[in-house]
Amino acid sequence: MKDYTEKVRQLVDDIKTICANYGLGNDANEYKIVTQSFLYKFLNDKFLYETKKSYDNLRKLSDKEYEMILLNLGNKSAELKPNHLLPYLFSIQDSADFAKTFDDTLNDIAIANNAIFSVHTDGNTDITPDEFQQKIANLQKYFEESNKLENEILKNLKHLTIHP
Repeated sequence: MKDYTEKVRQLVDDIKTICANYGLGNDANEYKIVTQSFLYKFLNDKFLYETKKSYDNLRKLSDKEYEMILLNLGNKSAELKPNHLLPYLFSIQDSADFAKTFDDTLNDIAIANNAIFSVHTDGNTDITPDEFQQKIANLQKYFEESNKLENEILKNLKHLTIHP
């Protein structure tokens, strides 16, 4: 557990360093970027851990096989598509519109998982994580050089595997 805690701290420190390098150190948006990046990394690792499959194995599955994986997953993890996963995003990080692609991916994850992360209240209503969706999306609006910053964050996320 100590190793896990250290890895998490190191990841957060690395993302904060990247933010500082882009002039966002101790800025209110630094917190948003760190939180969103960490949450994405956690959801990615949790999904791979719960499916007991590698990214390469998941990519090779038919649509029907992939759907069975998601059904068996239940609510243990967010449901992610192969193009939501870190290795895929890492492979396209040099594209001209990567910042938009990354933001669209985070937004898609939030929308696709509204039902999983909804909270059912005593008043018999469901509260969907619209706030989560708003927080996880649109990273690029916080900084000018969004492709460069998001590429740096993505590189750090790819090199660290965090799972319980």
